[in-house]
Amino acid sequence: MKKTVFFVGLVLILFCIVLTTKAQKVAVLPSVFYIDGQLAPKMKAEQVQKEIVALYKKKSTVFQYSSTMEIKKKLKENDIDYRTVAEVEPERLAEILGVDYVVYANIMMDQEGAQTNNTSNTSTSKGIISGDDIKTKTQSSETRIKYATVVEYNIYKSNGEMVYSESRKSNLTYPTAYKGTLKWHVKHSPL
Repeated sequence: MKKTVFFVGLVLILFCIVLTTKAQKVAVLPSVFYIDGQLAPKMKAEQVQKEIVALYKKKSTVFQYSSTMEIKKKLKENDIDYRTVAEVEPERLAEILGVDYVVYANIMMDQEGAQTNNTSNTSTSKGIISGDDIKTKTQSSETRIKYATVVEYNIYKSNGEMVYSESRKSNLTYPTAYKGTLKWHVKHSPL
């Protein structure tokens, strides 16, 4: 009986500590995304931002992530957009967004060539009327553009202190290779 009361009391104390502990807020900024040296559309920057938030939410529930809509609204109110967000000091962004951490991701994709695969197939079948062998030859060709992708990933505290900075080149060459590199950064970052 005494053990049960002690255990229940301990659980209640831990529960109260968890409730009173303030979750640290994180803002994942719209990504700066370049394709062959050209800035990608705003839609792509916001898509990548949402992908990063989703990866973090799968990784940990310890942090509270600001909604992308809230971030967009606050940046707009301060005349900051996805093209210029990287030029603003991290401590200023943390103040504007009311967060403890700010996450930047810059993605550069540059075409590095193409790979063409040719296939040829010959099949033989019997003609319905004549019964003769009919040979059919099919050929196809597929060309895939290859990209070199680099993801620069930085995390700052609200006081401007950098807590994580890493640039990583993807080993893969397809257009969505950045997703695997983002996943690697999220997995290895301190958040």
